[in-house]
Amino acid sequence: MRAPAAEYREMLRDGGEVVTLKRIVPNQPEQTLATVSARIKGYRPEEVVGSIQAGNRKAILLAEDLKDVSPPIQKNDRLVLASGGVLTVVTVDSSTHKYGTTVLAYVCQVSGTAL
Repeated sequence: MRAPAAEYREMLRDGGEVVTLKRIVPNQPEQTLATVSARIKGYRPEEVVGSIQAGNRKAILLAEDLKDVSPPIQKNDRLVLASGGVLTVVTVDSSTHKYGTTVLAYVCQVSGTAL
């Protein structure tokens, strides 16, 4: 049996894309924090409820790519795609993809233009 972290790494690196995580801090230049493996996809119609709006997307980010970033990802961070699109983080879920107490992936609700 493979370790859960290896399975997530394979899933996100093989079926996803590489994005750049940027953070905007008031009165400071924009910070480039990390290059991250991610899978970005739309929500199914039945998932568009509550704070999730039509056009928002779900971004699943590999936690091990964010181990040197504190906090790892937060609201209003930006995901810059290879296509040039920029997505803004609306919410972060760090509890859905865990193995025991270890976060394997972060699920973010994002908005913006993916191009």
